[in-house]
Amino acid sequence: MKRFTLWGLIIALSHLSSCVAMQSNEESDEEPSTAIELERPSDLSNPDHESDPSHHQGSMCRQTLCGTLCVNLESDPRHCGQCDLACIANQANSICERGVCLIDSCYPSYSDEDGDYNNGCELSDQPLDTMDPLCSPGGRCLTSCDTHGEVKCEGDQEVCHPPNESCNLEDDDCDGDCDEGISCRIGVSRGYSDDTRRHIYSTDRSSVTMSPYHIETADYFHLYESGASGLVAVYSCQFPEEHTFLSTSSHCDQRGSLVSALGYWSLEPRCGSRPLYYLVHPGVDDHFYTTSAAERDNLVASNIWADMGIVGYVW
Repeated sequence: MKRFTLWGLIIALSHLSSCVAMQSNEESDEEPSTAIELERPSDLSNPDHESDPSHHQGSMCRQTLCGTLCVNLESDPRHCGQCDLACIANQANSICERGVCLIDSCYPSYSDEDGDYNNGCELSDQPLDTMDPLCSPGGRCLTSCDTHGEVKCEGDQEVCHPPNESCNLEDDDCDGDCDEGISCRIGVSRGYSDDTRRHIYSTDRSSVTMSPYHIETADYFHLYESGASGLVAVYSCQFPEEHTFLSTSSHCDQRGSLVSALGYWSLEPRCGSRPLYYLVHPGVDDHFYTTSAAERDNLVASNIWADMGIVGYVW
C-alpha cells in the first residue's frame, strides 16, 4: 500500500511541473530566441557618426562612394559633380553647388570681375610693384629696331614684342622689311601709243588701255596711297597737245592741266624704294619714266633722249 502511494505522488508531481511550464510559455509574447545578436559599431553613441562620411561605407552608403568615402557630389567641394574633382580657384574660396564649382569669396585685395571661375579672382587692387611678379606684361618697351613694342611674358621672362606693320615707311616688326603685308601702296601702270610714240602713266588701268594706248606694264611701280612724313604728292598732268607727264605740283608747274592725283613718292631712298628716272624725247615730246638704270642708260646712249635725273623714289 505504501509502494503505490509513493508512485502516485511522483506521477502527480511530474504532471504539475509540465503544467507550470506550459502556462509560463502561454503567458509570454516572445518566441524563444535562436538568433545571434549582430555586432554593432563601437562608436554608435558618437553624435558625429552620421555626419562623418568615412563611417558610411559599402552597402551602407546612400549617396556616392568615392573610394572608401560616401560623399554628396552635389555639395562636396572635394568631389564636386564627380569623384576627386576638387573645387580650387586662384585667389578664391570655392564651394560646390548642384555639382558645379563656384567662387564663394575672393582673397583680400582680389576681385572676380569677369565671372569666370576658371581664372578665379583675377583682379587685384594692389600696385604691381607691391605684388613683385616675376613678369609684368602689358608695358611699353623699345624693340631691337627702335620701335615701340609691348612687354609679354614667356615663362617668367619679359620679352619685348614688336608691333604690327603700319603705313609709316618704318620696319615696325623688326623683320628687315618695311610696310609689308598691308595695303599701303597703289600700282601705277605704264601704257604706250604706237601712233603718237608717247607714254602714259596712271593708277587707272582703263586709262592706259584706252585708244590710242595699250598697256606695256601693269603696276609698273607703286606709290603710297596716303601721305606720311617724307612723302610728297604726285599728279598726272596733261599738256594742251594731250600728252601727259608727272608732277609734284597740283598746278602742274603751270605747264599743263591736272588730270588726277596718283599717290605719294619719297624724295629720298626709304623703306626699300627704288629711284624713278625721268627722260624726255624732244622730237615727239614724250615724257618717259623708268625704274631701270639699264633702260635709262640705253636711251641716253642713243643721243636722242635727255636725261632729267631722278624725280623721286617709288616701290
